[in-house]
Amino acid sequence: MEKTDIKTSVMEHLTGGTNRNSLLLVFILLSGMIVSGANGLESQKLCQKFTADKKVKNLINTKLKTVPPCACVEQQIILDYSFEKIGNCYRQWFFENGVKQMCCYSGNGHLEVGAPRGGYMILENDLLNMSFIHNICCIYNNKDMCSRFYSLNPSSECENYKVPATVTSWGDPVIQTIDGLEYDFNGHGEYVFLKTINFTIQARTDYISPDNKDATMFTSFAIYDKEYDQSIQLQLDRKTKDILIYWHGVNVCNASKEEFGPCKGARGKCRLLAGNGKVILQNCGISKFARAIEIQSGSTMAITITLTEKNVELQGLAGSLINGSLIGNNGTYCTNTSSPKDCFLFGESWRLKNESESVFNYTIGNRAFKYYNSNHTVPTFLEDYLNNLTLLFNQNGHKHNATDIANYKNLCKGYKECLLAIARTDDISLGKDAVQRIEHGLYIKALNSKHTFIL
Repeated sequence: MEKTDIKTSVMEHLTGGTNRNSLLLVFILLSGMIVSGANGLESQKLCQKFTADKKVKNLINTKLKTVPPCACVEQQIILDYSFEKIGNCYRQWFFENGVKQMCCYSGNGHLEVGAPRGGYMILENDLLNMSFIHNICCIYNNKDMCSRFYSLNPSSECENYKVPATVTSWGDPVIQTIDGLEYDFNGHGEYVFLKTINFTIQARTDYISPDNKDATMFTSFAIYDKEYDQSIQLQLDRKTKDILIYWHGVNVCNASKEEFGPCKGARGKCRLLAGNGKVILQNCGISKFARAIEIQSGSTMAITITLTEKNVELQGLAGSLINGSLIGNNGTYCTNTSSPKDCFLFGESWRLKNESESVFNYTIGNRAFKYYNSNHTVPTFLEDYLNNLTLLFNQNGHKHNATDIANYKNLCKGYKECLLAIARTDDISLGKDAVQRIEHGLYIKALNSKHTFIL
């Protein structure tokens, strides 16, 4: 059929010539052609048809109850990697419950609401191209038609927006649990990081330096979703500081790819985004407790979990508190008043005992289970020396004079994570990384404590 014939068929519907589904199907197939070819009167008629359709109204009203609200300011949504930037708007990368949210912001970063530049909800429905409908209603600057569109599909207002809580584990390593408890854990091997009944994240740690048993770091995460049979492994290349992403054992993309977006080789319920040094995982079993999991590359790996408000009990190194305590796999516990040794013993309770417990793919790297799990060591608990920096920085053969120690104290700004990182590793860059991560976290908390800008 020629384009003019199809356009004629569409226009026939405006006088009752075609059924509703046929019209919608032609709309989605020919959206670009009709917008460019239709005049203002034709667009107005098309907009009227859509906005008066009761079935469309009912569908949108039902879905509006499930779409997440927009952040109040652009600075907040920039930090949510589940949204991609499109012009002055941010659209969710993936559908959730059959919908995507689109949030639009003014030149000064405030949320736009309503006609003509506000955001709107997008449906996972090939017969309802919401961006096309918005264009035909608003493209000719017809205020009445544009207002009809936003009456049908209103912009999100941010009064219901709640800043999602995030927890991050990083460095050598500092573990931050789902409930915000923080402890150091320098175990060596493979561990249960988080797990539910059907979803598991396991972490692999290795020594930062082969001759130093006091400092370890994350080098890999393995993720398995039992319900959907999805297997993902994220492997740190320590030479290039890149993260290699494996989907069922196949390297589908890397964190270093320049354009942030979906990993094209990864298909299934677990959704993967990667680029610019980070990896984002969403949906599948993750959605039971988190909006997203972000893993960043660098000298060490870091994992950030953006939590939902769902009350799900999680086990593992970063699991849930039970009556104020982390409970180990063998009954050990860790609290905010426990000794570093007690928290280490708690962490060791989550060590993988045999290969049947593991979700790692050992063909990646061509190493066996025993290679990663036969050398468990106990670190020196340097936290005991934080009140005496001279002792702290002169342990295990390390020698630092008063000038060195004064420089470290000035660099670390009082953050114990920085002091401990330098004391354990003799690596000032890891101390700087600790300061950056801590201060970035404080910035995010300050930004999210109020709907204003921080300049």
